[in-house]
Amino acid sequence: MLRDLLSSICEKYLTYYKEREDFWKKTGERQPTVSKDYEVHDILVKHFPKKIESILSTELNTENLKITGSDGQGIITPGPWVNIRIPELAQNTTEGFYIVYLFSLDMSRIYLSLALGSNIFKEKKINNDSMLSTGKKLNQIILNIAFSSNIEIPEDIIFRDGKLDLSVKNWTHESGRNARTPAQYEYSNIFSLEYFADNLPDNEKLEKHLLLFTKIYKHLQTIPDFPKPINLVTSEINEENQSTKSVDQNVLNSYPGIPSNQIPPTGGIRISHITDPSITPSNVYFARFGETDMYKIGRSRDPENRLTQLNEHIPNRDNEIPIIGRWKLLTYVPFHSEELTHIMEKDTLNWLEKFRTHDERVKCSDEGKIHEAISRLKSQISK
Repeated sequence: MLRDLLSSICEKYLTYYKEREDFWKKTGERQPTVSKDYEVHDILVKHFPKKIESILSTELNTENLKITGSDGQGIITPGPWVNIRIPELAQNTTEGFYIVYLFSLDMSRIYLSLALGSNIFKEKKINNDSMLSTGKKLNQIILNIAFSSNIEIPEDIIFRDGKLDLSVKNWTHESGRNARTPAQYEYSNIFSLEYFADNLPDNEKLEKHLLLFTKIYKHLQTIPDFPKPINLVTSEINEENQSTKSVDQNVLNSYPGIPSNQIPPTGGIRISHITDPSITPSNVYFARFGETDMYKIGRSRDPENRLTQLNEHIPNRDNEIPIIGRWKLLTYVPFHSEELTHIMEKDTLNWLEKFRTHDERVKCSDEGKIHEAISRLKSQISK
């Protein structure tokens, strides 16, 4: 399980690193090196990437995903990682942006992060604070796009922005070597989820988080000419007016394929919201799986398209086996705002609480009860 692999890395990596240090001292090598003789090495470079691909392939096409784990390239790193990238968005791990699991140097924390490739910032002599600022700009751009898509983002998800804590400041090495690369990673975050090694979420939640990040990441691939992070960097203070300006203001003003109201003319300094959830209409929908007693109550701006998406992720997507069934839209109830839609969806699910099986699904053999829930919801429109 994903949870077991994360836990194993946190439990075993410090011993692996310490023993490689001890070996380095005895042999007189220039620096401690990686070793294929350790189980945690195999977990990072083999088992973890394979597990990620296995999880993602249940719902997504993984052909264009490059999944890589690392404990260092020759020289062992105190901060291992496992990343997922799409070559069009990140040709390699040194540029663009990608999904990555980052482990703190004391192995007490793990971050699932959408992160910047940090080396290109170093190569162009752009400081860490500017990289952090670039991540925050992309945070607003990408999350605006994600929340305006049909990707379902659970209400309990709290995305973390800003600098990560990989315990770099507390890390020391007997050679006097600094943890330069992990220090850069702390500033590379666009948005992330933070896990604690001694209190990891259950495996199901971890897999859902991984799928969510990957769906958002893959969605960005569909946007033509999505901005390169390096082009969002603002320059240092202008000598004449003491104001910051973009490295390339023309690049920042517009991106083909992205609606103009997603990228304001301020060049990424302020990002306006694509939609205001207090005034954007949406719907609570009711769906039934074939002729079974399994129902789904959800919310979407486009319920029919949402059902099409749901059916793409079941083996019977084209109804090749009618006896199994597919999700069918029973009806939907429109509301004048996403905020109200969200409230009414929760209210309906709470009303059907004793029938709920998982998240938005309910198992109810009394079809009349479902119609009663629909009628009850419709009665709220005029209130």
